[in-house]
Amino acid sequence: MNRGYNSGMDFQATIVDGLNRPIANATVPIIINGKRYTVVSDTNGLITLNQKLAVGTYIVTLINPFNNKVTSNALKIVTLITGNKNVNTHYGKNYQYKLHIIADNGAHVGAGVAVKVTINGKTKTLKTDKNGYITVKFTKAYLPKTYTVTAEYKRVKVSNKVVVKKVLTLKKITVKRSAQKLVLKATLKEGKKVKYQVTYIKCTVKRTAKVKR
Repeated sequence: MNRGYNSGMDFQATIVDGLNRPIANATVPIIINGKRYTVVSDTNGLITLNQKLAVGTYIVTLINPFNNKVTSNALKIVTLITGNKNVNTHYGKNYQYKLHIIADNGAHVGAGVAVKVTINGKTKTLKTDKNGYITVKFTKAYLPKTYTVTAEYKRVKVSNKVVVKKVLTLKKITVKRSAQKLVLKATLKEGKKVKYQVTYIKCTVKRTAKVKR
């Protein structure tokens, strides 16, 4: 059994007698990873446990008071937002930061579920696709720097860093005023080196430069 974290119900089962009839108002012991709880069934024999269990995997053992039969089941509590992580990418790569949104029943949500996303203080609402994903697209509008991406859905908030790095870095050099041209070495994101010839128009390359590949 899978359940979303803090969904209002961690575990649920129906207590029945020897003829498979629901047993109402039965006091049922439940043991979860060695810790004992007691719940009472409703008029339909249904027992519900809500202890706001932390995200993780548990073994749930219950004892039927009608025949003292012991049954055990696996229970997995999952977070409502998965896929979040810190990321390094490069400018212009159009990196897509994806998050998977999980429903209270432990499965992914469907299409059209609203999720609040904040990037460096600017908040917007994104909608999930049919597979329960939202996508933050780091287009060229996101200049090289570090972005804090925070997503909120129901009772869960996650926050991570996306570092957008420069595609090209140049080695700092000193140029004499009498020079007619200069050669720069530029390091690309793949780690290769490429030479650029720069002819400057005014007295320093800081102000105006023509770059030829």
